[in-house]
This record gives sequence, C-alpha cells and structure tokens, in this order.
Amino acid sequence: MLLIEGTTKTRADWLIHLSCTTAEFDYMVDRGAFDPPKAGAWRLRFVGTMMLVDNLWLCLPSIYQADFNIEKFDLIDFERLSQTLEVYSRRSIARNAGHDNVAADLSPTDVSTSPLREIEILAALIDWTFSYGFHTNDAENFSSEFNRATQWSKTLEFSIPIHTKTGTIYDRPISANAARKQTELTGMQAQILLYLLDKYSVVTHRLIDDAYDLITEARIILEYWQEKLPISQPVLQELLDATNRDHEKDLISLLLAFVNIRNVQQKKNEIIKFYGTTAFELVWEDMCRNVFLKESWGDARLSNPRYDIEDFYKNASTSPQRPDIIFSIENIVIVLDAKYYVGFPSIRPNLEDIRKQIFYALSLPAETPSISGFLFPRLNSICVEYLGCVSMHQPLFSDDKFPKDLRFPSIQCIGLPWKEMVSVYLERSSPKAVHVAIRDQLFKYPAYHGNSID
Repeated sequence: MLLIEGTTKTRADWLIHLSCTTAEFDYMVDRGAFDPPKAGAWRLRFVGTMMLVDNLWLCLPSIYQADFNIEKFDLIDFERLSQTLEVYSRRSIARNAGHDNVAADLSPTDVSTSPLREIEILAALIDWTFSYGFHTNDAENFSSEFNRATQWSKTLEFSIPIHTKTGTIYDRPISANAARKQTELTGMQAQILLYLLDKYSVVTHRLIDDAYDLITEARIILEYWQEKLPISQPVLQELLDATNRDHEKDLISLLLAFVNIRNVQQKKNEIIKFYGTTAFELVWEDMCRNVFLKESWGDARLSNPRYDIEDFYKNASTSPQRPDIIFSIENIVIVLDAKYYVGFPSIRPNLEDIRKQIFYALSLPAETPSISGFLFPRLNSICVEYLGCVSMHQPLFSDDKFPKDLRFPSIQCIGLPWKEMVSVYLERSSPKAVHVAIRDQLFKYPAYHGNSID
C-alpha cells in the first residue's frame, strides 16, 4: 500500500488508515516518521518502507504529489526508489557526513531492505515459472495395453517367451505411460508466488496482468493441496541436496531465499521496521551534487565571519560557509543550491534561502563574476528547463513599480527532470548531458555579479 510524504491526517484518521494500534503509531512518531501536529494534523515526513506487524507501507517522496496516478507507479519505480536510498546511504557514509544523520537511520540490512529483495525473488520466480512451468515429477504407469510403446526391459522381466517357427512371442507385453505429477515443491512454489503477488500488489499490478494464466494455475494448485504447506529451511535444503538438476536447484534456491528473509523478520523484536529517511531533501541535495561530481572550486576561498575581540585569545572563527554546489566556468563562479520544493512556484524558497545565495556571491573574492541558482525537481519534465528568477527589489515607489536593486545578484530557478536525475544517480546514464543543459540555462539568462562584468 502506498503513502506520499507530506500527507496530513489527524491522529485518529492515521490509526484507521494505517490499520495500526496506538502503540505502533507512537513508535513511528518517536522515530520521526511524523512531524509534530499542527492544528491537530500529523504530517508524514518519511520516505521508504515501513513494515508494520500486519501491513507493508511504501512511502513515496512528495515529488509524486504533483501528478500522481497509482496506476502509473510500478515495480520499476519502487526498485529505483529503494536503490536511490541505498546509493545515498553509501555516499553519505563515504563522506563521513555527520550532518546527514536523520531520525530514522538508513540501515541496509536483510530486514530493512527485504521488500526490495522479496520483489527481486518474485520477479525471478515468475520468470522461472514462465520458462519451466510449475514443478512436477515424471511418474511411469505400466500396463498391458497394446496401443502404447512397449517397455522391453519390463516385458523381458515379467513375460514368458513363447518360441515359434517364425520367432519369439511374449504373452504379456508391458507398455509405459509417463505422467507428470505435482509434488510438495509445486505447492510451495504456488503458495510463495501468490503470497508475494498479494503482498506487493500495489507495485506489481502489471506483473499480475502479464501473468494472469500463471496466477490462475497457481490458485488451482493450492486448491488441490487444500491446506497451506509448511515451508521451512530444513525441508528445502534437503530437497536442494537431493536433486542434480540445475533448473530445480534454481527454483529451490529462490524459495530458500524467501524463507531466510522471513526467518530473519520473525526473530526481530521491533514492532515496526523502517528502511528510508525522514529528510529526503538531503537525498535530493546529494543527487544534484552528483551531477557536478568532477567540478571543484574550493569553498575555502569564500570569506567567513570571525570575531575580533580585544584580549580574547581563543579562536574566534565561526563555522565556514559551505554552498551545496560551487564551481567555475571560464572564470565565472557558479553557486547552486538544491531545493526540494516539489510544488514550485506555489511553494518556493523563503527569505533566508535567498539571502544565503546572495551572501555567497558577496563572499567571493573581489571582482569575481558569479551566477547563483536554485535547482528544483520536476516530475514530468523530460529536460532541464528555466523556470524564472528571484531578485532583490527596492521599496515601493509612487508609480507602483518595484525597480530591481542592482546591488544584489539575481538567482536563477532551474527545473531538473526527476526521472533523469534518478538514472544519473544510479549510474544508468551519464551526468554530462544534465550538466551541460544546466550550464546552458544559466548562461541563457545570465545574472553575473562582480565589478568586472557590466
């Protein structure tokens, strides 16, 4: 079942919607999955998967609020979201970025990432079943029917030969009829297949459409077995050791992987298991930094505040300024700030964000031309686009106009295609095209700041 970051409901409505207990909801609140209530409404701030005792919830980033259609969200989207969180976790750890810690820590363990692992098992299981069908054993039935091929080894063993002038006759020719027979492995295969399809139905609806006949056959198989089969690691391991057929080993290995995940889940004591983040804006910032990974312009060249107090002998400097993205092109410094405002321009950066970008430009070495910009995610865009700019304006004049205050640089607003940014982050496409497109938009509507530029 799907949730979207930013959804607000009253506490009572959340309890009903999530089908959870008060204790479960309080546990989620303690982990930071919900913002403190405003006017009685609790806002979901978590992105990832929440595994309750009886339910699984997939929490999507608020980028999907812009134009969300549950029928369009599919298995691939969920896989890419999970992989994006994993990449962010690895990059964050590599940077030793303590400021990236969030209330619900990213914890890529067998439990926390089990939804993605189970979906991978489901996809492989469907592929195996399409290739080989449901598992069966060949069983031979022997009879004395004359309309079937003779099984000579059995005929010679059990029939008395009658010798005649023209040859030898056997009075009881035995024929063999090969039949395919279901096994317990067949029932386990069908049971796990239907369980996973039902559990992840919200992202596997297209798989279900493509595998309609297969699902119907699985249900018929389970009706034959009537009761659910006990599926355990020892039973499957014994079957694996007993077979020498590669395709059977592949099937049993898939079922074993599912059982191992289930066993780990059952050993955990937490009533709710999280995999995700309560600060997805940090993920967006890292996705934007990744596009400019090879660009470098040391932020150490920025001016920074430092106290100068008489008779004060201690280090009186403050924390240094650290723009999200800073680099130079032909002696022009580009300062960019990744902003996770998915509803832009209805929702847009406030005064403090704007003032910070302006101050970065003013903190550059004297007479250094620069361009400042905000980077916003755009769900349905297919290319980098210019969205406008924000500038400082003088107070209202008598002619009802707000003339620009040219002492301050403008800040360009650039929209980045969400799906392409995800592909770049997962290294499935090169960042070069996005990098060049951003530069083109910044220089298309330039707003240089510096004494050397008119």
